[in-house]
Amino acid sequence: MAKILIVDDDVDLSQFLELAVRRRGHEVRVATSRFEAYTVGVEFRPDVLVVDWYITVNVDGFELAQVLRAGLPQLQVILITGYPSETLKRNAAAAEIWPVLAKPFELAELTGAIDDAIARGSGSPRAEG
Repeated sequence: MAKILIVDDDVDLSQFLELAVRRRGHEVRVATSRFEAYTVGVEFRPDVLVVDWYITVNVDGFELAQVLRAGLPQLQVILITGYPSETLKRNAAAAEIWPVLAKPFELAELTGAIDDAIARGSGSPRAEG
């Protein structure tokens, strides 16, 4: 079982994803704002962050991932977006964020990406604190 943090300002989507991921046996937390995401992320210490690229006008998923990775260097990040582009995918890859899933995506795409992220992250012990 892994700890998964889902961050998206779409409350309905966040709740749906939370239920789906929890059914797979993971411990899940949801945040729908940047402030909530920072607080929950620091306290919960997730293994995998599933984050919307466009959280608010002033904050994006890259920034949130960078802040959380400062304290959790092994954090695996999956970016979800309604605005996919090749530039976004290149920028995400450069930031070691993959995959980028375009909304609407199939639930199996997300759960497969989470499984892959857990496998990538299991190569090193997660920082405890």
